[in-house]
Amino acid sequence: PAQSVLEYEVKSFTPGREHKTIYQGLSDEADRAWGELYNHTIMKIPKSEAVLLPNKTYPILDEPGYYLGGLDVFHQLHCLHPSAFLPELREAERLGAVSAGAQVD
Repeated sequence: PAQSVLEYEVKSFTPGREHKTIYQGLSDEADRAWGELYNHTIMKIPKSEAVLLPNKTYPILDEPGYYLGGLDVFHQLHCLHPSAFLPELREAERLGAVSAGAQVD
């Protein structure tokens, strides 16, 4: 059902720590950047699209004709973000036990 809103973009990725991006490191800026990637986890979709889903979804009670929907890619991005481990990672980085640049980018 999401085909009508998908856009494709060709990207080149450069490996290595010398090509640092906004998503690397243990900073508030990196946390905000990650959050902007996956803050679209849950969305409303019309019934005409909800019936095409392989799994059951639920109606939005105060918006008749709309249902809860989402793309799994946003959940996967959420799982890649080291936010659940940040307190421990920040302390380990402070102690020199881990490099912030080694995180998923």
